[in-house]
Amino acid sequence: MTEVHFCNLCDQSVPDELLRRGTAIAHGGRVLCPVCAETVVRAADERLGRSLRRGKWVPLFVGLLAWGAAAFVWLEVRGLDEDLGGRLEIQARLGDEAVAGLRRDLDRLRGDLSTRLEAVAARVDGLAVAQAELGAAHGARLDAVEAELADLAAVQDSLTRLGERLTVAETGQRVQAQEFADLRSALEILRDRIAELDARVAAGPPPTTPEGDFDPEVRTLLEQLGDPDPLNRNLALEKLGRYDDPRLAEAVLPLLDDDYEMNRFYAAEDLKRWKAREAIPGLIERLADDYSFVRKAANEALVAITGQDFGFEHKAPEADRRAAQERWQAWWQAASAEAAAEGDASESGG
Repeated sequence: MTEVHFCNLCDQSVPDELLRRGTAIAHGGRVLCPVCAETVVRAADERLGRSLRRGKWVPLFVGLLAWGAAAFVWLEVRGLDEDLGGRLEIQARLGDEAVAGLRRDLDRLRGDLSTRLEAVAARVDGLAVAQAELGAAHGARLDAVEAELADLAAVQDSLTRLGERLTVAETGQRVQAQEFADLRSALEILRDRIAELDARVAAGPPPTTPEGDFDPEVRTLLEQLGDPDPLNRNLALEKLGRYDDPRLAEAVLPLLDDDYEMNRFYAAEDLKRWKAREAIPGLIERLADDYSFVRKAANEALVAITGQDFGFEHKAPEADRRAAQERWQAWWQAASAEAAAEGDASESGG
């Protein structure tokens, strides 16, 4: 098969046969048809003849070479332009095809995305409906729980108020019981004092016991102090308190530890009347008695007997009462030691 070329000057077809015969010129990938080749040769011959006739063949030869080189450069540039145009056309065609493909892919992706978005939107709508239903159920449950909590809070508040009222009532009951006991003791003391004053007014001066043995009535009362019945012991203490005889203190002193609180109270009162110094240790112990009126009687007896006062308050807190009792004990130990030292000095001096 004959290969066909194209002239780079006139763009006419140049069969391969013409190139083999030599009528067409091919050089460096550039082709000149027979007509363009002959025209170039003629032009070169004429210019060469004129140059030779004038004796200037060398510049002509150089110019011819330069013209040929320029022709081939022009041919090269034109070939490059054609190649570049073809390449650009091909690239443009390929670009159009790529853009068309991309558009088709984009349309397909848009369709897929639209379908997926519709599915997602439907699912979101379903989730929204489910969430709304769940929120409604949860809200109803929360309302029920809050109502139950409110009911429980009301019950708790009621229980708290009831507990506070019970505590206040118990405290008031204890205070009233103590006040009632103190009042009863005070009334009994007042009754006894009135009876004593009436008896003194009616009988004149209080009876006195003779030196030596006690009279029969006193001995009977002393025996009655050992009666198993606390009320009989109490009656004996009341009557013995009318006698102004300090010797009776020895018999009354053990009743500071009596089981009946009224007997402990009257024993402290009688010992105060007689200023029985030997009762000081027992009276100090009574400062810790369970009954406030007994503590009060014991402290008043101590103050009356010793002339000392260490600030004991019978209704003060337990810690304060204990501290005052310790002050009484410390004073009594010091006083006992001083008395013992004075006794030893007296014996040594005698």
